[in-house]
Amino acid sequence: MSPQPKVPVAERFRFYPGLFVFFVVRCPCGKEIDPFRNSSAGEVTEVNAFTEFAVSTAQEAGQLLKNQLNIPHTIDYKGRINLVTEADRMSEALILERIQQYFPGHSILTEESPERDQSPEYRWIIDPLDGTTNYAHGYPVFCVSIALEQDQRIVVGVVYNPMLDELFLAE
Repeated sequence: MSPQPKVPVAERFRFYPGLFVFFVVRCPCGKEIDPFRNSSAGEVTEVNAFTEFAVSTAQEAGQLLKNQLNIPHTIDYKGRINLVTEADRMSEALILERIQQYFPGHSILTEESPERDQSPEYRWIIDPLDGTTNYAHGYPVFCVSIALEQDQRIVVGVVYNPMLDELFLAE
């Protein structure tokens, strides 16, 4: 079996300047499959509503973190070496508030709070500040991570880096 030819980055990803980076799937026939469209009907699917929510919430939490970066932080420890700052808690509170507002019956697993087990079907998995050590030291390399699990299968994953305004998405 011969090795697959390398596909240029521009063909593997679609770029939306200043907004998102979406993974684009290409079938062997060369047809591009847009992850935001139902391939048969051309309609936005239910998962896409969840994706739009996760994207906007991650961006909002990321902006909050970006605005707080250069303010002195209160640093606590949740273990011998694991840091947590008030920015972690603020970002988490914002994300939890949004989920409870729009999806009150969904379960939530987050890094800083006890799990809220409400729905066996849907569970949000959140790291409100991935890179707390960097953040606590004023080093601008961190992100917000939000995923949605449906029936124990991840259906949406969003990672947002507010310092570069860069978003990675998987469906």
